Amino acid sequence: MSVLQSLKSVDFYRKLKKDLQQELTEASLPGATLSVVATVVMLGLFIAEFNNYMTVSSESKVVLDHFDSLTDDTLQVNFNVTFPHLKCDYASVDATNFMGTHTLQVNFNVTFPHLKCDYASVDATNFMGTHDAGLSARVSKIRLDKHGAQLGKHEDRTKPLQHATEETHDGPETSIQLTADSFEAHHHKHDIMVVNFYAPWCHWCKKLEPVWEKTAATLNQKYPGDERLKLGKVDCTAHASESLCIKNRVDAFPTILVFRKDDTGNSLHESYHGERSVPAITAWSENFLAQVKNQVPKTRVVDSDKDGVADSHHGVGCMVSGLLHVQRAPGMLVMQAVSDGHEFNWETMDVSHTVNHLSFGPFLSESAWTVLPPHIAAAVGTLDDHKFSSDQHIPTTHEHYVKVVRHEVTPPARWRADPVISYGYVAHSNNIQKVGEVPTLRLNYDILPIVVQFSEKKQAFYHFITNLCAIIGGVFTVAGIVASVVDKGLATLKKKQELGKLGRGDMCNFGGGGMLVMQAVSDGHEFNWETMDVSHTVNHLSFGPFLSERAWTVLPPHIAAAVGSLDDHQFSSDQHIPTTHEHYVKVVRHEVTPTSGKKDPIVSYGYVSHSNNIQKVGEVPTLRLNYDILPIIVQYSAKKQAFYHFITNLCAIIGGVFTVAGIAASLVDKGMASLRKKQELGKLG
Repeated sequence: MSVLQSLKSVDFYRKLKKDLQQELTEASLPGATLSVVATVVMLGLFIAEFNNYMTVSSESKVVLDHFDSLTDDTLQVNFNVTFPHLKCDYASVDATNFMGTHTLQVNFNVTFPHLKCDYASVDATNFMGTHDAGLSARVSKIRLDKHGAQLGKHEDRTKPLQHATEETHDGPETSIQLTADSFEAHHHKHDIMVVNFYAPWCHWCKKLEPVWEKTAATLNQKYPGDERLKLGKVDCTAHASESLCIKNRVDAFPTILVFRKDDTGNSLHESYHGERSVPAITAWSENFLAQVKNQVPKTRVVDSDKDGVADSHHGVGCMVSGLLHVQRAPGMLVMQAVSDGHEFNWETMDVSHTVNHLSFGPFLSESAWTVLPPHIAAAVGTLDDHKFSSDQHIPTTHEHYVKVVRHEVTPPARWRADPVISYGYVAHSNNIQKVGEVPTLRLNYDILPIVVQFSEKKQAFYHFITNLCAIIGGVFTVAGIVASVVDKGLATLKKKQELGKLGRGDMCNFGGGGMLVMQAVSDGHEFNWETMDVSHTVNHLSFGPFLSERAWTVLPPHIAAAVGSLDDHQFSSDQHIPTTHEHYVKVVRHEVTPTSGKKDPIVSYGYVSHSNNIQKVGEVPTLRLNYDILPIIVQYSAKKQAFYHFITNLCAIIGGVFTVAGIAASLVDKGMASLRKKQELGKLG
């Protein structure tokens, strides 16, 4: 009992004795009005605070990207491009970057609806030096018809294209010279007509000419009087046959096509890509004669030498899609026609294309797509399904320039999921039309060294409870103050009225980028470049004015470390091998506002760097420092709660808790009194 008596002594909410409540308290109309108003205000504030608590918002911040290991220095590029008027036989995909390395790991599967697959090659270069390293390519090519339908997978040659270099033909021409006017008559006269489209200025056409004539003579000797198979030729530079070459989209010389007697306007003509010798072309042509005689099944894909690679196939286009790993330095994907056995007519070469897909980084899972905000998801494939057309008979180069930014999206904690990393980009496209320009598709990419982080921001539960107590306590307190003022005012008026100081009948109314180059130069010496050694140590490299001691104390550690990323790094050259050292840095401006906020922000310039050595005989040993100053500012500032806000919250906590506790105590007392009253009346045991 003594403990309970001691506990009662610390009761903050003492109450009047029951027999004094009627004498010491009374209800009033102003008090009741204020109670109703206070209840309505508390209810409205509670609803607003609850909605704020349930609302989930997102916040973003930008940080400088960094790499924990050398493997993080590469990024995956995924692409799928369709060329409706460029045969993929001679389409070349060339990956370049500013860093000088060529060891790019590539898996390709690209679509070129009108680019013949036999001439397609994959190479890797860089903007700062060499072409030596090459591209580890696994290319998958699928031939397409003029409607874009897939015709079959294309197999690249396993050995270089063979040419008969010493072949001669002294007899008369036995192949048929065709023009646009005479072509159709011969086309529908012979069951099979094999036609060589050539240009007199073409080096490879000159080598093929005696082989072609001797092959025609050989077939005439083996099958005298047989008109079912004939060899013809078309001079694509002659005015009389120019339209015929354009109709059949002959962009490369020589081009050997097969025409059948029963061809229609939509028929596909297979092209020959095998060995250019009399025995090889003769054996290949005889296969079509055997088809006419029904000795072998009819097919447009012929492998006459049985080496596993088709000597001829049909299809006007090609689909190539793939992925490659590149260094995080500016680079370029170049797609154009390349062949080791053809020359091209650049005036008719058309690199119109559709970017079916272009993205950076690993492919995202279905769950990852549901996490990404809509504007981030849309930026992952900005160029997807965009078409770009060239003007007919005007050499057109298509340029796409994309800037890539890394995004990290952190799902809500209740999802228990890892952050989702994606790479979005913005793109700018342009066409270059210039006579003599090789029609090309150039995709320039620049991977920015920044990370945009997105995360969920939700009001903490304790903050919600704090605000709830502040609302209840604050409204009760303000209402109590108003009630006290009103009561005192009414009491004063009543007292004056009783003293006769007021009339009895009266009533009262209340109302950019560049490069630094360091190498040996002299106007009186010549140098031995094989022994010239530009090994070096970067003692210091920074951008912007030197920082004061006070500025260094203000900068966060990760910002301070980025100011001189290359400081004290050593770079060595191999002995007796001319070595050029390349450094590529991307610079970002930082503005750090001190905690006090009364002093000017500290401005510094941080950077990330990529370094590489280029070893090439005949190369002048050089140190090249390439820099790219990004047009962005990363701002850092301290966020501290204002003192008045702290005091307000402190008062709200004290007043709110006291008020809520007082209400609870009042309810408990009333409940206990009711129980005692019932017990006195004998309603309880």
